[in-house]
Parts: sequence; C-alpha cells; structure tokens
Amino acid sequence: MPVRQAPALDRAGRRRALRSGALAIGVTGAADVALSGGEPVRAAVWGGWVALYLGAALVIERGPPLVTYVVSAFTAGAPLLALFALAATGSGSHSLYFLVASMIPVLSVLFSPDDTLGAALQGLVVLALGTALQVHEGQALPRLILYGLIVTAVTAAAIHASVGHLRRVEVLLAERARLAQRQVELEQERQRADQWAAVGQLSAAVAHDVNSPLGSLRSNLAFVREELAAGRGGAPDVQEALLDSQGALERIRETVASLRAVRVLPPEGAEPGPPPPPGQPAGPERPGPARRR
Repeated sequence: MPVRQAPALDRAGRRRALRSGALAIGVTGAADVALSGGEPVRAAVWGGWVALYLGAALVIERGPPLVTYVVSAFTAGAPLLALFALAATGSGSHSLYFLVASMIPVLSVLFSPDDTLGAALQGLVVLALGTALQVHEGQALPRLILYGLIVTAVTAAAIHASVGHLRRVEVLLAERARLAQRQVELEQERQRADQWAAVGQLSAAVAHDVNSPLGSLRSNLAFVREELAAGRGGAPDVQEALLDSQGALERIRETVASLRAVRVLPPEGAEPGPPPPPGQPAGPERPGPARRR
C-alpha cells in the first residue's frame, strides 16, 4: 500500500475549518495565558498560532492551488511547533503540552484517516523536536531512547491504522466498480433478450403475412393445373383463380418490400451506412396495378 497524501478539501470547507480552529485556539490560549500569569512568550506563541490560521484561511480563499496546498501542509505541522514551544516555555518535557504533542500522529489519523503521509511526517517532526527539547534539558540517554521508542510505536500505529483504512476504502471501491460492471452486463443482456424477443415477434408476423397468401397461391395453382389437364383452361373459374393468385403474389411482394425497408439504427457515434444503390427504393415499394392476361 503506497503512502499517499490526503485529498485536499474544498476551499470553503478548509477556510471554515481554519477559522473555527483559530477561534478555539484563541479561547484556549487566552485561558492558558491568564492561568500562567500573563507570560509574554506564552502569549506570543498562542497569538502566532491564531495569526497563522487566520492568514492561511485568507490565502486558501484567494491564492492559487499550488500555494493552497503548501499552506495546508504547513498549517498541518503548526500545532506541533506551537505545542513544543509552549512546552519549552513551561516545564519542558514534563509539560502537558509535550505529552499532547507526542500523540499528534494518532490524533491526526482520527481526523484524517487517509492521510498516511501526514501521519508519518508528523511522527518524524515529533521525534526530532521532542528529542531536541530533552537534549537541551540534559536528559539521560536511556530516557531519550525510551522516548524514541514510544514515538516510533505511536507513529507506526497511526500509519498502520491509516493504511488499513485505505485498504478498506479500496476494497469498497473495487466492489462498487464490480457491481457497476455487473449492472452494465445485466442491462446489455436484457437489451439482447429484448432484441431477440422483437426478432421472434417479427418472424411470427412475417410468417403469418407470407403463409396466408402462399397457401392461397398453392391452392389456386393446383386448381388451375387440374383444370388445364381436363381441357378447361378458358373457364371463368380458372381466370378468377389466376387473378386471386396475382393478388397473393402482390401481398407477398409487399411483405418482402416492407422487410427491405426496415433500417437498423447505428450505435451512437457510429458512421451511418452507405446509401442504397441507384434505382433501389429507400422505403417500401408500392404495388403496381394487377395486370390481367
């Protein structure tokens, strides 16, 4: 499973999230500064955090897409910098801010489960800044090693959870694509079944339209043959049978002409078929007058 960046939110959604975050950070920072006795450095860290979020919201609203992505990535790492700065101004690695900063990769995955790359980068930043702060405090090497193992385990758990989420999403998307393909195949099978049903109905209708005059024609020819064999070829019944046979032939010819006039529409986007040859009718032929012998 490749490590990938989370899809960017729409500008309006990201802008609202940053403004809401700036408001929450401002309220929390005001309370923290008031409880700490109004330390200028602490107030500057909280104020810079709020200003960063408000400025990012403005850039995301009006800036080009590339700048928007860069600002979004920077604001994702801003909480780490702010929390470690607050920890440095207070009790250092024993501060509550230090503990919260160490859990940022897991907290990030809770809100953005598909941001595997963000979780990995945040884990590296936490490890680097936390180790630097403890080295500055003069912490012992075993404590640094233990801290590194803890941060690595937390980051690995965050990446594992994000990768598992991405796999579930891909399985869901693959299943959805398979169902969509199956639906298309079923629709094609239904259309083919409808076409074959239409062909069957057309065949039955053509067979009926041809068999009726064909039966009349066969009966008339048999009657005329018998009359000719008996030497009564000029009898009125023979003439009537011949006229009736002529009408049957005309009905068969009309049916064949109607079939020749049927045009199958080409698929959408396909080139139309060639025009009929000169002299061939484009529609059903009109029966001419019956000629009497």
